[in-house]
Amino acid sequence: MKRLLTLALAALLLGSFAGIAAAQPPKPADKPAPGDKPAPGAAPPAVAQLALMLRDPSVEVRRGAAFAMKYNLQSDLALGNLITAFRDTDEIVRSNAVDAIALMMPKVAVPQLTEALRSPDPLIRIGAARSLGRIRIYTDDAVPGLVFMLKDQNFDARQAAVEALKKIYRSTREY
Repeated sequence: MKRLLTLALAALLLGSFAGIAAAQPPKPADKPAPGDKPAPGAAPPAVAQLALMLRDPSVEVRRGAAFAMKYNLQSDLALGNLITAFRDTDEIVRSNAVDAIALMMPKVAVPQLTEALRSPDPLIRIGAARSLGRIRIYTDDAVPGLVFMLKDQNFDARQAAVEALKKIYRSTREY
C-alpha cells in the first residue's frame, strides 16, 4: 500500500513539474522588441502560433488551439485555419472551430464560409453549414449554396444544410 501511494505521489509531482516547465515564459530572443509593430494587415503573433497548433499531431493541443481561437481572433488567417480544422478527425476540434467562427464578425466570416460550401471535402461543407446556421445574419449570399447542398451525396452534409436553413429562416424571415 505504501508503494502504491509513493508511486502515485511521485507521478503527481512529476506531472506538476512538467506542467510548470511547459508554462515557462518564452526566451527573450523569442519576444519582439518593444518598438516593433506588426505590418498592417499582418496577423498578430498569437494567431500564427494558434494556427500552427491546429496542425499539431496531439489532439489535446488541437482542441486547445481551436478553443482559444474562440476568444481572441478576428483575422483572415484565423478564419482560414478554422475552416481547415473542419476536416480534423476529432469531433471536439471541429465543434470548437464551428464555435469560434460563429463568434467572429459575420461580415468577415460569411464570404469564406460560403466558399467553403463548395469544398470537395464533406467535413468542410458540414462545418461551414453549421457555422452559417449559428451565425444566421448576413447569410443571404450563402442560402443558394445551402440549398444546393440539399442534393449532396453525403447524408450528414444534407442534414447540416437543412438545419442551417431552418435556423437562418427562423431568425430572419417573417413569412
